[in-house]
Amino acid sequence: MKGAVAVFVKTPGLSPVKTRLGATIGHQLAEQFFHLAKAANEAMLTQAQQVFAEQGIELSCYWAVGEVIGVEHPMWLSDTMQRMHTGEGGLGERMHHVYSTLLEQHDFVVLMGIDSPQNSVENLLDAAEFLVQADSVVIGPALDGGFCVFGGNVMVELARWTAVDYSREDTLKNFLLQLSDRPVNYLGAMTDVDTESDLYRMVDEMEGELSPEQLALVSFVDRL
Repeated sequence: MKGAVAVFVKTPGLSPVKTRLGATIGHQLAEQFFHLAKAANEAMLTQAQQVFAEQGIELSCYWAVGEVIGVEHPMWLSDTMQRMHTGEGGLGERMHHVYSTLLEQHDFVVLMGIDSPQNSVENLLDAAEFLVQADSVVIGPALDGGFCVFGGNVMVELARWTAVDYSREDTLKNFLLQLSDRPVNYLGAMTDVDTESDLYRMVDEMEGELSPEQLALVSFVDRL
């Protein structure tokens, strides 16, 4: 079985990153968080590839980069992560493009953002338990009313993605309305870091043995 995980990212210097967080802790510290979160996600997904392989699942991981020229940026060069462009348009169009493109080559696809670096291999394994079953969709809610993780093994039409306004308190509610004809499975809710207070919740949500990259995030928050 083949699965794919795509992490949606923007490239610092080419696009604004973590602007809401920067408004509270300063843009330099916000960009530092972005780099630390990127490292934590990459380390987690590298480990996930090994764990999934032991279960007979070939897991391919991608940076889904928001800018065409950003795809070739040195920041996203990796021995374990591939790169792809998100396509153009709003977030709905971009998620549809990445999801549908990868689903043509894999048995299931998981989409996630870079802003929840407390995410874990265990969480992805929980998602995979649903996604190895036929006609399955799984969502990891965000505490701000959106979602941190979306996974599926069935086509989700463009109109379903674009009917939703994103980055709102009712984003998940409205997205679920678009999926009302399909059974949806749920992962545990997580914080999606947008503000300084979110950073402390992120640390509280880290479980188990933390990676060195996650420990670096804990130290970063402790120094604020």
